[in-house]
Amino acid sequence: MDDTVAKLIAAVIVLVAVVIDWPRALGGLAVGYFGRRSGYAIIAIPLGVFAVAVLGELIYPLIGQTNGASMLSFLTGLVSAGATAYGLFRWFGSLTQS
Repeated sequence: MDDTVAKLIAAVIVLVAVVIDWPRALGGLAVGYFGRRSGYAIIAIPLGVFAVAVLGELIYPLIGQTNGASMLSFLTGLVSAGATAYGLFRWFGSLTQS
């Protein structure tokens, strides 16, 4: 039962993050997948999440998503990418271990 609740919470967090900021959330999904498949998840996920948030800040002004880089946008990117990376790592990881 406890594992089911954790999977459900992870899935809801991923969905909310995708609604908030879908491009960085998709980047977070890629980071979570890579972190799950590599043996270095404790290093790959935080560094990947940071990289996705930074790249979003650099690319978003160029494509007209924002006027410029801001701390609020960067923090939103960190939360969005981090939530999806962790959600994928936790949710799909527990599915493959069952």
